[in-house]
Amino acid sequence: MSPARGAAALLLGLAACGAKDQVLIPGTTTRVSAVVPEEQDTDKGLELSIFRTPDDCTNARIPEEERHLCLPSIDRASGEVRLSYQLVESDANVYDLPPHQGNLRVFHNGAAVEGESILLVPHMPSAGAGQLYLLVIDGSGSMAETDRAGRNRMDLIRGALLQDDVVDAFFPEGGQNAVVLLQFTGGEPVAVGGELKLLKDKKSFRRAVKGLAILNGYTHLYDAVQYATGPLLKKDVVLSALEGGLSPTVVALTDGFNNIAAQDTCADNAPRLTRLLKHIKSVREGSEADLRRRPTVHAVGLGAKLRRNFQIPETVNADAAVDAKMLCSERFMNERIDGGLERTGIDNASLELIAHLGGGLGMITRGQNGLGEAFRRTAQLRYQWFELRYRTDPFHLRREFRVRLQLNGFARAGARVGLHPSGWFDAPPAQRGLDAWHTRTDMRHTLGVMMPLLGVLISLSYVGAAFFNVRRALTRLRRPKGRPAQVVEAAPPG
Repeated sequence: MSPARGAAALLLGLAACGAKDQVLIPGTTTRVSAVVPEEQDTDKGLELSIFRTPDDCTNARIPEEERHLCLPSIDRASGEVRLSYQLVESDANVYDLPPHQGNLRVFHNGAAVEGESILLVPHMPSAGAGQLYLLVIDGSGSMAETDRAGRNRMDLIRGALLQDDVVDAFFPEGGQNAVVLLQFTGGEPVAVGGELKLLKDKKSFRRAVKGLAILNGYTHLYDAVQYATGPLLKKDVVLSALEGGLSPTVVALTDGFNNIAAQDTCADNAPRLTRLLKHIKSVREGSEADLRRRPTVHAVGLGAKLRRNFQIPETVNADAAVDAKMLCSERFMNERIDGGLERTGIDNASLELIAHLGGGLGMITRGQNGLGEAFRRTAQLRYQWFELRYRTDPFHLRREFRVRLQLNGFARAGARVGLHPSGWFDAPPAQRGLDAWHTRTDMRHTLGVMMPLLGVLISLSYVGAAFFNVRRALTRLRRPKGRPAQVVEAAPPG
């Protein structure tokens, strides 16, 4: 065995000492413990799988050129940690995910990592069957209001949906997506053009969008969402698409409040929203819910937020009644919607709650370009695995630590894993990339620096021993100073 290989084996062998459930990350001195999935009440058929061995990356069919991004790594100098994962079903099939940075919570030793300290990078776009987008557009009388340029709100919606990049998002090259376009005011939403049909190409989609019209009347938003996530999914046209492998995604758009009658106040919507959220939970998490067919619900608002500082409480769930104070605040609880609140802003609290329980995005925007961006986000590609990067205080990486991931929204799952840096060997160093994040280098780069040093130390140990032996030999041969030589007389014969 060569000295370099021997030294490498020694270093990696020392780094590998640890508990039996810990494995060494190849090319590093860091060990990683077994992944522990978290118990959950919903989405029981899904599991968050964190990669920790080369076999994990191979089984996930990750290309060779991306293997270095698949395995965990840490960089003490910059305080960066990388983990990669995918969502899998109980039958080991991959459950593809859209980009979900806003719906992923990261905890380092129990402390939440927030904001710009997190970056989520998607990998391997899905080659699955595709999506069925159910666009449910508000057609109430308020859509006739115009902006300074003289365009009414329905004109803005048409313009946004006809943007080339929006059309491309709904119908990507090689995809098998379809769109159903509906409008609502009161009662059951109606198909644009009068016939419920699947729009399977860009040309038919553009033609249908041009048929969007202002229908007048009030805004029965909650009823429209309930219809799109319930009875609509059982219509023959839609059901055939779902049985063909498409997954349903509902996009509900409004410019105001759920409003059934002229005297409605904001507080009147609390019990109505309670019923809707319970329905959404039943179709997404009920005992008969199919993980592949359950609807994802996005909610888009055109206008200004009524409650700019609204935050969804962490304890909110569909089992409890919606509190009017939480939904409206004391200031707006008893104010009339028609001709009152709808002129101040839109009910962003309802939209965010619907999207939160529906596993989608709640987006409030103004203008045609803002609407276009919202539609693009609802039609994002789905990916097979994700690379998580986050930063923390480098001091926290001096000893072993645990990372917990909690996925919410589109799907729910959680897992935790422990990382164990070497206590005596701080290597290898990482290289800074163009994106300001670091990528670890292989242990061989470190050994390239260490081996000459080890060679010098080994050489010095040989030189020291040789010098000592030469010195001792010379000392024995040299006559001691100040002492005459002793003459040994021969003994007389006999």
